[in-house]
Amino acid sequence: SPLEPEVYVLHATGALAAEFYTMAAIPDEARPLVMGMFQSHAAHSVEELLRRTRLPSRAIAVETIEFPFDLTLALAEELDLSLCFDTGHVLARYPGPVAFEEALQRSLPRLAEIHLHDAYYRPQPDGTFRRDDHLPLGEGDLPLDFLLDTLKEAGFQGPVVFELTIEEAKRSLDYLRPFLAERWPHLEQGGHGEEE
Repeated sequence: SPLEPEVYVLHATGALAAEFYTMAAIPDEARPLVMGMFQSHAAHSVEELLRRTRLPSRAIAVETIEFPFDLTLALAEELDLSLCFDTGHVLARYPGPVAFEEALQRSLPRLAEIHLHDAYYRPQPDGTFRRDDHLPLGEGDLPLDFLLDTLKEAGFQGPVVFELTIEEAKRSLDYLRPFLAERWPHLEQGGHGEEE
């Protein structure tokens, strides 16, 4: 039978936009203009995609990637798209210096999917920063209590996808179980709130 995805996740901008976003040679005062141009091109591409596929706009979820969070959110609002919140990308500051909690709260009205992995962005003794993402849960700075409480309070029921290897996903699931059981005890009873 054909696949029936709940949402199509899209990187609205690509590697070139990410390269320009992080390029030190671009003066800070010019960066918003350059990123705005990439956002405008992305909007035209998504409009064309919607026109050709005739998908409802909310069936497309733009992912939080290495592109300014504010521009990603503005694109979603402008075209009435959904959002795919990538926990590791936000923690590693790929979408810029937006706090994880703020980014999640601002994403909630359009949130359709979560890409779940741990990450960090940490200062080093030499004054530089080190970042890493696509880590198993518990190996980065993911505020798991905040994430789960926020999703529960919002009634989020969309897909949550581990972006990890099978072994890392298994370890992450083991790490996650006590957090889930605390909030959704029925999951331990067969997953549907029914007694076995």
